[in-house]
Amino acid sequence: LDWEPFYAVPEGVQTGDRVRVKLAGREYIAVVSRTGVTPDMDIARVRPIEGVEEGLEKVSPSEIAFWRFISDYYLCSIGEVYREAYPATRTQAEKRSPRRKAPSEAAELHKKPLNSAEKASVAEILDSFAGSNSPVLYCSGERRRICLELSRRALEEGRSVLLVCAGSAGEYAGEALIYDSSVSATARRDVAAAVRKGRVFVAGGRASVFLPWTDLGLVIVQDEESPLHSGGLGSLHFNARDAAVYLATLHGAKVLLSSAFPSLETLLNCSAGKYRRTDGAPLTFNAPEIIDTQAEKLKNGMAGSFSYILRSGMEKCFAAGGKVLLLLPWKDCRDLEIEARALFPKAGPRLKVLPLSSFTESEARKPYSLVALLVSDFLFRGGDFRTDEKALRTLVGLCCRVGELPLVLQCAAASHPVIQALSSPEAALNLSAGFLSERSSFGLPPFKRLVEIVFSDNNEARLSLLSKELFRELSAKFPVSGGVQLMLGEGRIRILLPRDSALKSNKIIIRDTTDSFCASRKWLGHLTVVVDP
Repeated sequence: LDWEPFYAVPEGVQTGDRVRVKLAGREYIAVVSRTGVTPDMDIARVRPIEGVEEGLEKVSPSEIAFWRFISDYYLCSIGEVYREAYPATRTQAEKRSPRRKAPSEAAELHKKPLNSAEKASVAEILDSFAGSNSPVLYCSGERRRICLELSRRALEEGRSVLLVCAGSAGEYAGEALIYDSSVSATARRDVAAAVRKGRVFVAGGRASVFLPWTDLGLVIVQDEESPLHSGGLGSLHFNARDAAVYLATLHGAKVLLSSAFPSLETLLNCSAGKYRRTDGAPLTFNAPEIIDTQAEKLKNGMAGSFSYILRSGMEKCFAAGGKVLLLLPWKDCRDLEIEARALFPKAGPRLKVLPLSSFTESEARKPYSLVALLVSDFLFRGGDFRTDEKALRTLVGLCCRVGELPLVLQCAAASHPVIQALSSPEAALNLSAGFLSERSSFGLPPFKRLVEIVFSDNNEARLSLLSKELFRELSAKFPVSGGVQLMLGEGRIRILLPRDSALKSNKIIIRDTTDSFCASRKWLGHLTVVVDP
């Protein structure tokens, strides 16, 4: 996985130059990662590059160092990281003529008066920055104005700011340059050019950590607990929060982790003294109305997916001219919409049905009179040790986005601890702390590191056979006395690694074993190694 091809280059070509090379008969644009190296192959087989791409900017040493960290930590090839850092669409846009008015810097952040509590929070965060190079966790229900004020100060000092968003960065349009999938390849090219010039404020998704930063002074991770920070960009799976922390370290930048409901990993880092913590306005939300569908069924209070209580609430909203939003914890909402419109045929545009994942901040600002989540207990299905934690974060996030609006949760497991914890913010925070204690007792992440090997093969017999063979090979590498735990499940192998001095070498064993296994069985492309899923 750490293989890098060798090519002969003419004198004068340096690390970071963009060059054209041929690989397996196809031409690619590549980056020179090292020069003056001795090939581990017959020198006669080393081919020359096709040429140097003069019109493309060089890649900086700090970018390559960052790619190597991502490659080593997340057990992927540096080539996979390069493809996501410099996608072909953006590279093609770089080769075209730039816009006449390409953005040189973000719009100036006008200083907005802060109240006394916000001023105190800013002062406390700045004190934490001055007293240590450690990341700072800022816990507060209201964080936007604080983050913008800190960004404004960093820009005034001549430094750039990166705000890594959980989801769309569009809410910062006009205040920051936007770098996510919502903007075109040409716009992303222009943002990259502005970042190279320096003193910019960029708000973006996971890919924004791969921009060519030169003078980075502040990194803010919005909603650091969000699962949207963790996932795949093409074949590369990584956590943007953790990557952003390392990126800041490379550039000597300050890190602010922003959250109303911190992740267990960050809480552990705070308790261990690795991160510092400051608190602002506390988390607030109104307790939702819980409808126990099992109890309703016993008294014939259900009509299909709708309880009598929910139907009555919807009828009152429609009679008053209000709008109702129905949510489902999965993507396909067609059947529910058909059922709802059969019950309320005159509702028209005043009735909307969406998957829960589509209930964004912008959607929450629309004038709804009632929001209801049906089949809430679907969030508790599955045997993953993170299921309850994810469900709690999802439901607390829903409660916060709804704000003052009436929120109804229909649930067949109304006595579930997660549902009961929605009675108040304090109860939700206490349950989250309980999850951390439980993980410690059972030796689960974040107290250990987790690596998952996920298989994909349409031939189920071959998948079953080869996954068992790989499990046996890995088990032979890790004796039980070493503290490494392996679990073979359906379509995956889970490996729990102690957080000790052997962690890095253990991950290298996993990488090398899976790499050689796939090569010897000619099974390349049928498994993905995911670190800290």
